[in-house]
Amino acid sequence: MANPCARGRMLATALTLALATTAHLSAGSGFLQGWTLAPGADSHSVALGDIDGDGDGDAYVTEFYGPDTLWLNDGSGQFSRSSQVLDSGYGSCALLAPLDNNGSLDLFLARHLSDNRVWLNNGAGTLTDSGQSIGATFSRRGAALGDLDGDLDLDAYVPSDSSDDVNEVFLNNGAGVFTNSGQALGSYASRAVALGDVDGDLDLDAMIGNNGANKLWKNNGAGVFTDSGQTVGTRGTFGVALGDLDGDTDLDVYFANGSTSGDSDQVWLNNGAGVFSNSGLVFDGDYSFSVVLFKCDADNDLDVFVGNNTGQPNRLYLNNGSAVFTDSGQALGVGGAISVAARDLDGDTDLDLFVANIHEPEQIFLNDGLCQFTASGQLLGSNAAEAVALGDVDADGDLDALIGGYGGITRVLRNDGLAAFTDDDQWLAAGLGQTTSGVRLADFDGDHDLDAWIGLALNALVGNDDPADRIWLNDGSGHFTDSGQLLGSDYTLGGALGDVDGDLDVDIVVANYPSSFSPGTNRLYLNDGSGVFTQSAQSLGTGTYGAVALGRLDGDADLDLFFARRGGASAVWLNNGSGTFADTGQSLGNANTYVVALGDLNGDGDLDAFLGNDGGNTVWFNNGSGTFADSLQVLGVETTVAVHLFDADADGDIDAWATNGDGLSQATQVWLNDGTGHFTDSGWALASTTATASAIGNLDNDTDLDVLVVSFDGDHQVWLNQYSGPIFLDGFNLGNTNAWSAVVP
Repeated sequence: MANPCARGRMLATALTLALATTAHLSAGSGFLQGWTLAPGADSHSVALGDIDGDGDGDAYVTEFYGPDTLWLNDGSGQFSRSSQVLDSGYGSCALLAPLDNNGSLDLFLARHLSDNRVWLNNGAGTLTDSGQSIGATFSRRGAALGDLDGDLDLDAYVPSDSSDDVNEVFLNNGAGVFTNSGQALGSYASRAVALGDVDGDLDLDAMIGNNGANKLWKNNGAGVFTDSGQTVGTRGTFGVALGDLDGDTDLDVYFANGSTSGDSDQVWLNNGAGVFSNSGLVFDGDYSFSVVLFKCDADNDLDVFVGNNTGQPNRLYLNNGSAVFTDSGQALGVGGAISVAARDLDGDTDLDLFVANIHEPEQIFLNDGLCQFTASGQLLGSNAAEAVALGDVDADGDLDALIGGYGGITRVLRNDGLAAFTDDDQWLAAGLGQTTSGVRLADFDGDHDLDAWIGLALNALVGNDDPADRIWLNDGSGHFTDSGQLLGSDYTLGGALGDVDGDLDVDIVVANYPSSFSPGTNRLYLNDGSGVFTQSAQSLGTGTYGAVALGRLDGDADLDLFFARRGGASAVWLNNGSGTFADTGQSLGNANTYVVALGDLNGDGDLDAFLGNDGGNTVWFNNGSGTFADSLQVLGVETTVAVHLFDADADGDIDAWATNGDGLSQATQVWLNDGTGHFTDSGWALASTTATASAIGNLDNDTDLDVLVVSFDGDHQVWLNQYSGPIFLDGFNLGNTNAWSAVVP
C-alpha cells in the first residue's frame, strides 16, 4: 500500500501508514474564545486507524516541536481533537497496530534523535506510554511494523536517515515489549522502508529507500536479514510502496524520489523471485515526498497517489492494470505533502486521502466512489507560528491576520467580519533556515493598502547566516509580493513603524539581539516614500534588545524611541526631528524585559511605559520631557510576552492586557488602572496558554477591541471582548503552531 511508516503482514503487501508535517483552521466554539487552528507544531507523520473502537478511522499526528495530536473521527470524516496528553518528543513516524494482542490499535513511535516509544491502548482509545526506550536511531523519515520472525506478533524495522548510523530490527515478545535483534542492516541514509514478501517464501522482506542506492534486504523467516546485493534505483528516495502493479500477483515497488535535479519517480517490476527491473516508465519530474498505493477506481488494480514538495501539485496516477500509469489531472493540493494515508474516512466504503504537509495545513480529500476527489474543507492545524499582526489587508472593512511562522513562513488569514478566519494559502516565505520574529503592517509604498515588514531571526535548529528582514508589498486585495529587499543581516527580535524623519512616509526601527554573526546593533531603515528602504548610518545601541516602541516622549512633535532590553537596563533615545537619535543615558531598571507598550497611564498627558518582563511587570512614569521614573510597582510573577494598552473596563483610563507564556503554561492577565497609573489584577479568568505573541484590534466589528493570541505549543486563540461589565468570554481557538515571538504591534 504506502510508504514510510508501514505495517507488514505475511503473504501481503506492507500496510503503510504515513508520514507528515504541519496544519490549519478548523471550526471551534465561540475577551469570547471560538475557532481552532489546531495543533501542527511541525507535524512529521500521520497514522490512520480505529483508535477508539467505534468503527471509523481516527488520525494520530506527530508534532516535531510539541505534543502529538489525536484526531477522533465522528464517522463521517469530521475530526475533533482528543484531550489526551500524548507524546512530545521529536516524533518522526507514527504506526498504529495491535502490539500487545488485546485487539486494540497501539502506537509505535519512531523518534528523531531520541528513543523510540510504544504507547498501549486500553481498548477505548486511551493511550498510555509503556515506558520503553527502544533504540535511539537517527529516525527522521520512516519505520515499519510486521511479523518478521514468524511468531505472529508485529515487530519493528527502523531505518536511520544518517550514514553514521545503522538500520535496526526490534522484535516483539507478543506483549508489546520490544528487544533489539542486534542486527546492523546497512548505513545508507535511509528515508523509507516497505515490508512485503517479494520472493514468495512466505516471510516479510524489506525494501529500503535511501539517499542514493535503494536496497532490498531478504528475510530468512526468523527475522534475520541479508542484503540481496541488488541496487534498485539510485535516486534520492523519500517514499517506498510495495504492491502488485502489473497484475502478475507478485509485489512490485513504487519509489517516490525527491531531488533538486528533477529525478522522476520510478516503478520497478518483480520477476516473482524478488529480482527487480526498472519498468522505464517516466513520471512528472516532481520532488516527491510520499506515496500510497490503493484501489481508487473500479478496475481493481492499484493506483498511486504521490505527495510532492512545496509549490508542486500532488498527483493521482491511474493504473491500466499492467503498471502503465496516467495522471488523472485532479487538483489534490499543492505543497509539502510529506505524508499521505488512504482509508475510508466518511463511511461510504471507498478510500479517501489524508494528506499531511510541511508548513501547510493537513487536508482531507473525499472520494466520490469513482476516484474523483473533493477537498473536505477541513484544515487541521497550521504553520508553526512565531509572530502576529492585524490589519485590513483586503480592504473589506475588517481586520485580517498575518501570522509569521517557524521556518520563515508567514501566512495570511482573512477575517469574515465576525472573527472567523480562513487561511488563503499565501506563503510569504523567507527561507526554512530562518525564524519569523516579528510582523508589522503599514502602507510603505503610498498606494493606500497595507504592506508587510517581516522580521527574521536565526533558526537555532537549522542555522542561517543571513536572516535578513523582508518587505512584502500588497496589491490592494491582500495578495503580497516580495519586494526583493534584504534589510540587514541581524538577529531581529522587535520592530516598530513610524515616520521618524518627517517626510510623511513610514520608516522602520529594528531591535536586534547578539548572535554569532551579528553584535546586536539596533537599526533604522528610512523609506524613500515608494517602499524602498535604506539603512541609516546611525547605531542605536548594541546589546540584548528584544523590543522597541515609537512615541512622542519629550513633548515635541517627532517620534522618539524606547528600547526594551533583555537582562539589562532599558533605554530612551530622543529624535531631533529629522530622524537622528541621541541616547538620553537613562538606565531604566534591570529586568529581563520582553516587550514595551507606551500610553498615558497616569493621566498627565504624556506617554508612560508599561514593561512586560520575565517575573513581574513594571510601570515607568514620564515627566513629560522623556525622563522616566520607576513607579515601584511589580505586577505579577509571570513571563509576559506581549502588552496591549486600552480601556478594558470602560472607566475612561488605560488598562493593560498582559499576554503571558513564552513556552510555559501561564494565564493571561488584565491589569486595571485606577486612573493614576496604579494597577491591580482584574482577576478575570483568562485561560492559561504557552503564548508567545498577540495582537489587538476590533475583530468582530462590534466597536470594542479584541485580542488574537498565538502560542508555541498550544492553541492560538481569539478573545472577543463582550464588555457589559468587567468580563471577557473565552471563545475562538486558532490552534497550535509553535509560536514564540514576543513582538507586539
